[in-house]
Amino acid sequence: MSAEQFEYSFFVSALLVSMYIGSALFYRQKPDLAHALIIATSCSSAMAAALAGFMTYHAPAEQLGVLREHKTIVATGTLALVWVSVSAVFKSLMHPRRRSRQVT
Repeated sequence: MSAEQFEYSFFVSALLVSMYIGSALFYRQKPDLAHALIIATSCSSAMAAALAGFMTYHAPAEQLGVLREHKTIVATGTLALVWVSVSAVFKSLMHPRRRSRQVT
């Protein structure tokens, strides 16, 4: 991962963790470090998977070596990891709201 992708990943993670903390404070819930870590690691893994999938899918066949016949599998894996990461981020962002509804 180059410095530019790391910066994007870091800032997106920081923004979403800030949104989680703001949501927790809004719903008068105690922010949980586990959810902040889930958000940060999921953002990083989604960015890395998207970059790896993009690079693999658009690379010339001679650069891929043994992976040249597995572009579809790499694309499927990329989509799966991005899907799981986005789902985990969404669940963590919605956790304070869901928890406040259970208490009431």
